[in-house]
Amino acid sequence: MVNRFLIPGEDSINEYDFAGYRLHCLTLDKNVFNIFDEEFIDKVAIFVDSGDDSEQVRVSIYTTLKADSIVRFPYINYDGIQKSIKMSELNNERVKEGINLLAFQFIKAYDQKLNQDFLDIALDILNEIPTADDRNSAFAVMNKAQIFKRRKSIPIELISDLLKISEYYKGDSLIQFGISILLDNNEQANQIFGQLSEDEKENYLNMPISIFFNEESGVLPSKT
Repeated sequence: MVNRFLIPGEDSINEYDFAGYRLHCLTLDKNVFNIFDEEFIDKVAIFVDSGDDSEQVRVSIYTTLKADSIVRFPYINYDGIQKSIKMSELNNERVKEGINLLAFQFIKAYDQKLNQDFLDIALDILNEIPTADDRNSAFAVMNKAQIFKRRKSIPIELISDLLKISEYYKGDSLIQFGISILLDNNEQANQIFGQLSEDEKENYLNMPISIFFNEESGVLPSKT
C-alpha cells in the first residue's frame, strides 16, 4: 500500500516513529511502501556482494530488521519473512550470515517482550539454512539451541551437534564461549571470558546468549 503522506527520499528502507510504533517503509521511485505488504514481499530484495568475486546475491529485505523495531512494529508478516528468506541464495555465506543476524534480532526481541511468536519465526528461518561445515551453519545450530534453552530443554540431537561443533572449532573463542554456556559449563565459559579484552567482554555480554551466563563468577565487569 502506498502511503503518500510520508516524504520520500532516496531508494532505501526507512524507519518512522508514529504514535509509539515503529513503521518500516521502502522508499522506491519516490513512492513509499509498507515492506510487509503481501504485494511486495516476493518483488523486493536486497543484493549484496557474494564475498567470492562472483555476481551479487539476493538476500531478504527483512534482514535489516532490529530487535527494537520488531518489538515496536504493530504488524509483522511472519509468513512473508519466511517466504522472502526462501527466495534468497541460501548456500551463500553472506546470506547465511544475514539470516543468523535476523534470527538473533528476533531472539533479542523475545527477551524484551517474551512473545513466543518471536522465537517461532527465529527457529523457522534458521531451519532454512542448509547444513554445512562452515561457521555460519555452526552459529545457526547455536542460535537454535539458545531458542530451545529459553524453552527449558535443548533436544538431544542439538546437543550432539553442539559437541561436534565444539570439537571442530577448538580455537574459536566465540563459539567455545557460546557452547559452554548452552551446555551449562560455566567454569569453562568463565575461563574463556577471563581471557578476553574489555571490548570483547562487552561485545559478548551484549549477545542474547549471555543471559545464561553465570554472573556470580566474579569475572564479569561491574554493571554499576
